Amino acid sequence: MNTKKLLKAISVCLIFYSSNAAAEINWKVFSSRTNIKFKVKHFVLMEVEGQFKNPQGMVNTASENDFTNAHVEARIPVNTVTTGNVDRDTHLKKEVFFYADKFPEMVFKSKKVVKKSNGEYSMLGDLSIRGVTLPIIFNVVNSGSKQSSDGKLRSKFVAKGSVNRYDYGLKWNEVTEAGGMVVGDKVDIEMDVTLEKAGTVVASSFATN
Repeated sequence: MNTKKLLKAISVCLIFYSSNAAAEINWKVFSSRTNIKFKVKHFVLMEVEGQFKNPQGMVNTASENDFTNAHVEARIPVNTVTTGNVDRDTHLKKEVFFYADKFPEMVFKSKKVVKKSNGEYSMLGDLSIRGVTLPIIFNVVNSGSKQSSDGKLRSKFVAKGSVNRYDYGLKWNEVTEAGGMVVGDKVDIEMDVTLEKAGTVVASSFATN
């Protein structure tokens, strides 16, 4: 093949590739503006609220404004748990509960993100706590994206779901004088998340072996 024909063939391949390529947006969790909160019944009528700090995570999307089919992965350090009571926080980190020395992180990985309406999504994924991985569904609301003062594109989300802590081996409890359990089994989770655009890459829409 002469040089002219070779260059023409390369041009055709590049045109074909570009027509089958899509931009992939990469976002990172903006840790200082993200809160991972939880709430659980305590002594039947009361509630204990707490949070985890310094979550880390990445999100990949095909659009800056539509998060359908997004890929989400987040890691939450267990040792950062805080409930406003030092003794209780220490207890939660011990082997009888989170066992933070052996299982230092909770991990979430999405499997499917479906758009329900404008700005609202249903996110199905796997949540791993204390070595146990189970499916969970979060209802997610996106309040929109905007440029920060330093020119970074950020997007805000609130995701809500719940788990049964016993399913994850978090079985510690005590019985009150009336015969009830001190701590409830259902834990409500609310994640107030800020994502910051980290970059855009071009990904081929066809697979290669």
